[in-house]
Amino acid sequence: MPIRLTDKSSVSETENKGSNPLLAVTCEEFRVHMAETIARVEFGKERVLVSKYGRPVAVLLSYAEYMSLLEY
Repeated sequence: MPIRLTDKSSVSETENKGSNPLLAVTCEEFRVHMAETIARVEFGKERVLVSKYGRPVAVLLSYAEYMSLLEY
């Protein structure tokens, strides 16, 4: 599967707060592996950074983590 761990040197502190790993995928990789990627977020407690043309465009995180962010 083409989903890979992001090189920490390319992720700033604000993009990778906490202990959850940040996965980087392209829009094409996300489209092809959407169900597996969502399962990794839900059950593997991972975050996903989706990029398009080399630029970050979206972040996928679990619903529980999203709700905890709203509490702040």
